[in-house]
Amino acid sequence: MRPIRITGNIFVTNLPAGFTDARLAEMFDEFGLVLFAYIARDGATGALRNHGLVDLAPADAAKRAIAEVDGRKVDGSTISVRAADPELSLSPPPSAHGSRAPRRPAAPSEPREPRATVERTPRRTFSVERRTIGYRSH
Repeated sequence: MRPIRITGNIFVTNLPAGFTDARLAEMFDEFGLVLFAYIARDGATGALRNHGLVDLAPADAAKRAIAEVDGRKVDGSTISVRAADPELSLSPPPSAHGSRAPRRPAAPSEPREPRATVERTPRRTFSVERRTIGYRSH
């Protein structure tokens, strides 16, 4: 199986200790659609590092977010934000169940309605007939 490589359009560094993927996503939520937010982890221990990637859509939202969030103080740390190099990627450390992609930020918890049961109609079978049409010469 090919290793998972995570890329994004925003690179964030100097994150405070204990910062989480969800908090990173929340920081950029006001600017656009956060496709994912992932903080780098130590390959051996899985401990969080102080930098990560965010994939924010659309592209102009990413530019605005970089301009507004760069230099912001978060939990006593001044974070640095810049456009991510397209060649830059992170690899999640392998877990007991193999490598997995980061999860999307959790949506606010709302009471869920039970899923409706969908009745499926039986498939209809059909046949295709092919005929060769002869041409008449006049």
